[in-house]
Amino acid sequence: MAGSVRSVAGALGVALVCACAAHRAPETAVSSPDVQTSGGVTILTSAVLQKQSRSLLDLIKARVPSAQIIDNTPCPDVFLRGRSTITTSSNPAIYVDGQRANNTCVLDMMNVHDLERVEIYPNGQPRGGYQSSPYGVILIFVRTSD
Repeated sequence: MAGSVRSVAGALGVALVCACAAHRAPETAVSSPDVQTSGGVTILTSAVLQKQSRSLLDLIKARVPSAQIIDNTPCPDVFLRGRSTITTSSNPAIYVDGQRANNTCVLDMMNVHDLERVEIYPNGQPRGGYQSSPYGVILIFVRTSD
């Protein structure tokens, strides 16, 4: 399964690199065993991801109340904090295993069963090692082969 994620991500211009030390989950208040939230940050754990039969984009729609998604072609518009302007993109920065994705298409193309964890920062201030974004940040961590 991880191979299919890597090929899809590669086609989107995303290089998947594992830097395991950077993948520690931040301290959070647990809202449920599957979804953790604290200070507006939502973390979709492996437990919730493995129970899904929908795309990551649909899961974000269902689990992140502030998210607004408009299905456009070729890639959806994703707003974590609302649209700031009509003329420029207000999409969040998306990182897959530490590498910045070129667009939001990756959210609709990734198989959630291949993911370890997804962290969503609507305020745009992710934990250390990632660049902030005024439109929010989504960190995606791919499962490693055992």
